[in-house]
Amino acid sequence: MIESLIIATVIISIIGCKAPTTEEKLKEAVENLKSQQYKDIEYIKVDSIRYSLGSLSGIHTYNADFLKEHLDRLRDLRESARLTHSNPLIVELSHRIMKTRRHYEFLLQEAGKPDTSTKVYNLDYNILIKSPSQSKERREKAFLYAINLQPVRINIDSLFFKATNYKDEYDSSSELSVLKMNTELEVKRERLQYELRMDIARGMNRGVILQYELEIAKLRSQIAHNKMKYYWLYD
Repeated sequence: MIESLIIATVIISIIGCKAPTTEEKLKEAVENLKSQQYKDIEYIKVDSIRYSLGSLSGIHTYNADFLKEHLDRLRDLRESARLTHSNPLIVELSHRIMKTRRHYEFLLQEAGKPDTSTKVYNLDYNILIKSPSQSKERREKAFLYAINLQPVRINIDSLFFKATNYKDEYDSSSELSVLKMNTELEVKRERLQYELRMDIARGMNRGVILQYELEIAKLRSQIAHNKMKYYWLYD
């Protein structure tokens, strides 16, 4: 009788201890990871979690989208540098743009490859963190390996180099020279165009006007040639 009672109690205990759901496991994993990143946490809570199980293509797409936004910001910065003729900054930003674009296109290719070997959870959740110094609540995304619920960390530089063996090495001296040259050619072209307008207004003969137009056309051709040769400084 006693043995039967003990067995019944064990069975009830086992039934009562339900295995945690996938959502509960993911919440706990995120909370544990976040607690390792912050000091003196008083309270941490993950809720409103959405998740899907996929492959590494999901994080490649996410990183590609981030690089696309970064690429747009770099182009805006370069346009601002052009206004002040900051040629060294233009060269630096141009190479950063070229590198970012290569990485962006590479990640899009990686995202399009079928990959069933590595399972990854794509998470979107709300998190509340409180500590003696701060309290913040925000929406976040995360990617966790399904096998151990550890964060997926991808070094894009290493991944790109491993696949392509490409090194971004360049000598900026020629690029600085061509930027300086094109600026000078643009100034000369604008001056000739102004003089042409004045001579047309004064009724200058057609021969003089044609000479102006020929010189302006030559300057435009040289500027276009330089831009084509050093396209990465202008695209």
